[in-house]
Formats: sequence, C-alpha cells, structure tokens
Amino acid sequence: MSFPSGGSLSTLPDTGNAHGTDVSLEYVPRGSGDSPARRATPEAAAVLPQSPLPRSGAVAELSQSLSQLRLLVQDVDQRVYRCCDDLDSLHQRLDWVQVPRERWDRIHGLDDRAAALERWVPYWQDSVRRDEETQRTLAVLRGQIDLLARLREAPPGHHPVTAPVGPPAASSALRPSASATLSTVADGDLGSPKLTRAGSRYGLSKPT
Repeated sequence: MSFPSGGSLSTLPDTGNAHGTDVSLEYVPRGSGDSPARRATPEAAAVLPQSPLPRSGAVAELSQSLSQLRLLVQDVDQRVYRCCDDLDSLHQRLDWVQVPRERWDRIHGLDDRAAALERWVPYWQDSVRRDEETQRTLAVLRGQIDLLARLREAPPGHHPVTAPVGPPAASSALRPSASATLSTVADGDLGSPKLTRAGSRYGLSKPT
C-alpha cells in the first residue's frame, strides 16, 4: 500500500490495516493465543509489564537493606573497639604480672649464684690457710737470712765459744781425785799396789 506523505510516496507493508491503527493490537501471530479481545481482560492486564511504581519500591527495599548493613557495620565497629579496649587492659594486666615474674626470675638466678659461691667457699678457705702458712714460712726464712747477714758482718774474734761438755758422773766416780794422789805421794806410799795400778793407769811411773 502507498500513500503520499511530505511530497513523496511512502510504501508501508500491506498488513490489511488502515493507516493510524495500532499494529501491536491488530497484528498477532497466529497460534499465539493472544488477541485484542483477550488483552482487554483483567488477566491480560496482570500479564502486561508493571508500571514504574514497583521499581521505586525495590529501590526502597535496597535502601532499607543498606541502612541495616550500615547499622550492622557500626555494631561490628563498636565490638571491635571494645575488643581493642579489652586487649589493652589485658596487656596492662600481663605487664603487671610479668614484672614480678621477671623479678622473681632474677632473685632465683641470684640464689643460684649464691649457692655456687657457697660451694667455692671451702676452696677459698684452704687457699687462705695455705697463704697464711706461706707467710709464716717466709717470715721464718727472713729471720734466718737476717741472722746469717749479721753473723757475716760480725768480726771473726767475737764468735761465741761453747763450753766443753763435762765427763759423766760414773767416770768421775771411778777416777781418783788429784788431791788423793798427791797425798799418797807425799806420804811415801808409792810402793803400794794401789798407787802402782793408778800410776800405770794414768801414765805415772814408780819412782826409784
């Protein structure tokens, strides 16, 4: 079909409908079960696309969900802050417990060192005793050295002479005294066997 429009001829597909009619209402594929009469029923109106009003309702639901999520995030943030505060207080408590623990460990280490030193005390005492003995020995040696030095510096004529040891008492009892021998000689009793024996003993000869 053709008709003039704007000084030219326009050709439209020949659908059997007059110009100006709604093609969507008139042209329905065969066998689809749809017709203009059916579209006018309430069931057909329910099947038709909805108006933009429900779309605004979906946006409202989304905004409501977002607000709920914001509230949930805020709640989570508050819980996280509370957990951080709890952790800080826990660290403070641990520090309060840790400081005495470190002090106790230090005291225990000092006790161990003191016990080790106590085990070394006998050895130190022995070393001190040996040092004292060494000092005494050195003092004796110094005295002897001083004595030797004085004896060396003294003149040779001033050396002390020790007295001779006297005869024992038994030998003096057996030996006749000099006065008894002289008295016998003076009396003229030289021929007596006693004097002879005494003279021969002491190297005296009989006078002629």
